[in-house]
This record gives sequence, C-alpha cells and structure tokens, in this order.
Amino acid sequence: MTLVAHLSDLHFGRERAVVVEGLLADLRALRPDLIVVSGDLTERAFHWQFRRARRFLGRLPRPWIATPGNHDVPLLPLFERLGRPTARFAHHVDPDRVPVRRAGEAWVAGLCTAHGKTWKDGRIPPDLLEEVCALAGGAPPEARRIVIAHHPFQPPPDDARYRLVDGWEEGLRRLSAAGVDMVLGGHIHRAYAIDVAGALGLDRPLLVVQAPTAVSPHLRDRPNGYNLLRLDDARVEIAARYWDGRGFTEEAIGRWTLAERSPPDLKRRAVA
Repeated sequence: MTLVAHLSDLHFGRERAVVVEGLLADLRALRPDLIVVSGDLTERAFHWQFRRARRFLGRLPRPWIATPGNHDVPLLPLFERLGRPTARFAHHVDPDRVPVRRAGEAWVAGLCTAHGKTWKDGRIPPDLLEEVCALAGGAPPEARRIVIAHHPFQPPPDDARYRLVDGWEEGLRRLSAAGVDMVLGGHIHRAYAIDVAGALGLDRPLLVVQAPTAVSPHLRDRPNGYNLLRLDDARVEIAARYWDGRGFTEEAIGRWTLAERSPPDLKRRAVA
C-alpha cells in the first residue's frame, strides 16, 4: 500500500503556528510515502512568505511535490505579475515547469493553473496540459497516475456556485485519455472527492479530490485539515484528517475502485 498526504492552501504569512507543529507531528507519525501540496503556499507571494513556506517544506518527513496557487502570484510589480507570475515560486520552491515525483504506486505530476491576469481564478494552459498528458502517457505501467493543480475541476456536491478552472472539461477528458486516475486540488478550502467518469462519459474512473486548508485561518465549514490517500492496487481510500485543537482525527471521505492499469492503447490515446 502507498500512502499519499494531500496538503493545500497553507497561506504562509497568516499560518496558525500551533497547527503547523501539529501537522508536522501527525505526518511524522504516519510517515506517508509522498506529500503533495496543491497550491497557495503563501498568503500574498512575498519573498519572506516563500522563505517561510520553504522552511516548512524542508521540515516535512518525506519527499514532497508542490504546484503554485493564485496566492503564490505577486500582486505587484505589474510587469512581474503579468510576465513572470510564477517566478518567485520557481525560485523558492521548485524551478521545474512540470514537476514529477514517483513514490511506491503513485506517479505524480504538477499542472500549474495559476496566472497573473486574474485576481483568483485559474486556467489550464494548453501547452502545459499537453506536456502533462505526454508525461502521464509515458509513466511506469504499474503506477497510479495523479495530477495536482490548484483550482477545482469540480464543485462540492452540495454547492455548485464555485467557479471552476477554465478549460476543466477538456482538461479532464485529456487527462483521462492519458491514463490519469486522480486530479488533486485546493483553492476552496473544502474536502471532497467525486468520480467524474459517469458525468463526462469517460471509459475509466477519474477522481477529482479537493483538500481543506491545512494551516491557515481561512476556514470554510470545517477546521484545518488535509487528505490522506491510501492506494492499494485498484483500490483507493480517501480520508480527511481534521485538527481538533490537540491533534488530527480522521474522517472517511470514501472508497473507489480505479481502472485496470496501463490499457494497451494508453500511449496512443494520450497523444491523439
């Protein structure tokens, strides 16, 4: 079994210090195989906030992968926001255009949906989507393919008012064709998971998984928390772990059966 911890929306610069320490203790106890962070590592993309976020990443007990969120794009100067929106993230966190990590059964790639031409919304750049799909199509046949992005590809089941990432439907169809099993995100600070295969007429399960805010005070309807994914061949169990003031307690989100791995036409469909 492979254990993946899914963190999101850290917002360093307004983080809750006691929750940060509790989170680190919880991760040290669970020892996940990989830790993923789906954006908004900082509150407002100042260099000092990125340095603080980077120190946190350095304290994580296991390998990690992260992708930018809209809060990781600086508001000013305008030339940087419009021309190099993720330059600070690349400098402080990860310079890779499409980061990739492999741990146990999990193969994970980052898809940046943050940009500088909006206050908070996201979009899927076609060139990045093509690159992620090509990488996923060439991933090890025994791996479960996971993509992390910041902006949501599906709204919560009980509230359809949230704006989705621009290009979400084409993005999901392309990712599914490339053999992707799960898309992990954040942005709206709520935990849930949805299999979109039926709604989109896909020929294989594709889970959209959203995480709560890990350590910031920007709470929605639940406390600070993060997701835990347990991968075991075709089975995946997803739970949210919520801060109760003393530690993290677990609440099940659901169980799913994923597709058989590496269908024979996977690479052909990925580049079609």
